Amino acid sequence: MRGLRLFWTLFKVMAPTYIAVSVLKTTPFLDVASRAVEPVMRLAGLPPAAAVPLVVGFCVNLYAAIGAMQSLHLNAEQTTQIAVVMLIAHNLIVEVGIVARLRTRWLLIGLFRVGMGFAMGALMHYAFGFNSGPAASTGAGAVVLRHTADAAYWQAEAVSLGQTLLKTFCIVVPLMTVLEFVRTGPWLDRLTAATARPLRALGLERESILPFWAGIILGIAYGAGLMIDAAENDGFGGRQAFLVSVFLGVAHALIEDTLLFVSIGASLFWVFAPRVAAACFLTWVCSRLLARRQTCAVPDS
Repeated sequence: MRGLRLFWTLFKVMAPTYIAVSVLKTTPFLDVASRAVEPVMRLAGLPPAAAVPLVVGFCVNLYAAIGAMQSLHLNAEQTTQIAVVMLIAHNLIVEVGIVARLRTRWLLIGLFRVGMGFAMGALMHYAFGFNSGPAASTGAGAVVLRHTADAAYWQAEAVSLGQTLLKTFCIVVPLMTVLEFVRTGPWLDRLTAATARPLRALGLERESILPFWAGIILGIAYGAGLMIDAAENDGFGGRQAFLVSVFLGVAHALIEDTLLFVSIGASLFWVFAPRVAAACFLTWVCSRLLARRQTCAVPDS
């Protein structure tokens, strides 16, 4: 029953946002946004056309973004660089909506993910020499993003939404059932004991362990069931939810999403190691800043 209630909660977040994105795809919005992002592409040494898959990834998901990438002639360095940016900032409408359910600073997390994605892309260009040669001259207008809002389009969107919700149901309900057995046995204590010390070094406490690993393995969207359940039943929220959101904003679904881009030619090391290192460092910095702020807020006795 907890699994069913959580699925209903996710349904109320995912279905409206999916429909909103479907509507956006029939308007000039994605084309206009892509052209607005073109100057940032040049700063990162990327061709202007790279704005297209990035904006699609920001608003829709990685699968749609990869589809947009396939129409561009990108080399291995460009593919890797775009992959790093998109792995940090993608599916923002749905995932930021889920973060909002954790009662934390969702807007700040959304802006942080976009800014961090572009910052990592620029760092790869200027510090590590990615795409240091002349950028490709392909224009962003070469890719048409707008869809015709006919019956076939809406039928395909409805099928896609149904498949997404079915996959979410098949993950959330069994996962919550398994979680009940985990909570009544020794497994939760073992996981807590095995990972408590390194996570505590990042500022994460016991109530953050399950949401943390759910995001690392399943991602924010499909791990949302465990995250929301922890927020409702285990006191996961506030400072701890913010710190977990910072880490997962940079590095989540590390297995599936990483292999997804490796399969199209991205470098395994560059799409994995820098994100994990940046996530650990930023979470540690944020935990120290929050701790200092809390200490300063407490008056001296």
